[in-house]
Amino acid sequence: MEEKKSIIALFDHLLEPKLKWNINALNLLKVVEINEGKAKIVVNLITDDKDQIMAFKKESIEALRLIFDGEVELEVNRAQVGVEGVDGVKHIIFVGSGKGGVGKSTVSVNLAIALEKLGFSVGLMDADIYGPSIPTMMGKFESPEVLPGEQLLPLQRHGVSFISAGSLIPPGKALDWRGQLVSGTLVQFIKQTCWGELDFLIVDLPPGTGDAQLTLASKLRTAGVVLVTTPQEVALGDVRRALDLFHKQEVPVLGIVENMAWHLCESCGHQNHPFVTSQEATLDIEVLARLPLLREISQGADNGVPVILENPESEASIAFIAMARRLVEITEAFQVKVA
Repeated sequence: MEEKKSIIALFDHLLEPKLKWNINALNLLKVVEINEGKAKIVVNLITDDKDQIMAFKKESIEALRLIFDGEVELEVNRAQVGVEGVDGVKHIIFVGSGKGGVGKSTVSVNLAIALEKLGFSVGLMDADIYGPSIPTMMGKFESPEVLPGEQLLPLQRHGVSFISAGSLIPPGKALDWRGQLVSGTLVQFIKQTCWGELDFLIVDLPPGTGDAQLTLASKLRTAGVVLVTTPQEVALGDVRRALDLFHKQEVPVLGIVENMAWHLCESCGHQNHPFVTSQEATLDIEVLARLPLLREISQGADNGVPVILENPESEASIAFIAMARRLVEITEAFQVKVA
């Protein structure tokens, strides 16, 4: 296991010859297998220049021999650069809510990382143009690189690729964009972002039922939407409106997440319910998780280290992992049904 980790880490320092970005950042390291002292490695490259490919193979093998004593088999293939945008994504999952402030982005970030911890390749798209919070929650504020052909290269953090309007503007700057510009930016995130081959792309929707939701529902082939709410009627009323929108757009509803459902008293350990009794059963939707109201969840979001990484043994982290496993089951069943 340590040898495999060392080999993967090595490709942080080996550059794709054409784009001059490291192989891992471009998601071009496809296979690392070690069996009986032999390492098999498969890398895709963007360049089609034979001299560049040969030079890359020579540099890579020399570097590998410095950290691995066994036999090395390095296979270098040509990446399918014609597959742009989300064409290489297996499952696209929306995370939405009828209203703001229910923890939708927190769920999106922790769900994405939970899926990555389960061994899947994951991307995260922040579709909230006016209130982008993903860069803060992921702890990375750099601007994405613009590649040839005006493709955007997603940022990498916590093993997840992500893109956000918050990465394109200075922190704290308000956007006064009208609907057409917002829709155009979302389409660019879809079609002109170099997502590569991903198992899952989590799309953090803005609150409400407006242009952004309609644009994404019409442009993306999605496995479905996860709805986030708090257990109170004012939030559930907005969830019902969101349900109506997604049903009209023929987007499957995968389940609901009840956030801030309960918290433990620090003095006596009693489980308290800060909101009124939930009525999500009346919505006839599977409940994927009931998340606690915990200080460490908000602290993790503010500090850029989500709770699932900061405290993987917490009840919230366990719930996120369970939710990720359930969504894998649902999407796999959905794929079989469609096929």
